[in-house]
Amino acid sequence: MRGLVKGIGVTAAAAGAMIFASGPASADVIWQPWVAPSDYVCFKSKTHDKSDYVAFQTCIVHGAGRNLQAVLIVSNTSDKKITIYGQVFAGWDSSGDYSYCRLSDLSPGARTSCFGATSTGNLGANTAYSYLYMNGQTSDDATQSNTVTYYLQ
Repeated sequence: MRGLVKGIGVTAAAAGAMIFASGPASADVIWQPWVAPSDYVCFKSKTHDKSDYVAFQTCIVHGAGRNLQAVLIVSNTSDKKITIYGQVFAGWDSSGDYSYCRLSDLSPGARTSCFGATSTGNLGANTAYSYLYMNGQTSDDATQSNTVTYYLQ
C-alpha cells in the first residue's frame, strides 16, 4: 500500500511539472488523466445537453508567477463509451484563441482533462470557460461550461 501511495505522489508531481515546464504560451491539447495540482480553482460541473451521465467543468490552474492555464475536465458516468472533443478559452490570454482538445474516446466510468495553453494572467479577475462536443456534434450543438474565475493579487 505504501508503494501505491508513493507512486501516486510521484505521478502527481510529474504531471504538475509537465503542466508548467514549458512556460507561457505552451499548449497540451491531448486528453490526459486529471491530477489536481496544488493551486487551482474550478466552478461546479455541469451535465452535457446530450447526456445526464456526462459531466464537465472548467478549472484554472495557477503555476509559477502569474502563469495560468485553463483546463476542461470531463467525467463519463454512463455504461457506454463516448466520443468527445473540446475547446478551452482563457479570457486573460490576449491572443483570444481557443485551445482545441483532440477528438477522443472516453470509456465508461472514466475521467479525463484537456489543458489549454499556459499564459500570463492579469492582476485581478481571470476567467475561463470551455465547450464540450460529444458523439459527433457540430459546432452548433456544443454545450458550454460554467465560467470559472481565478483572482491574481
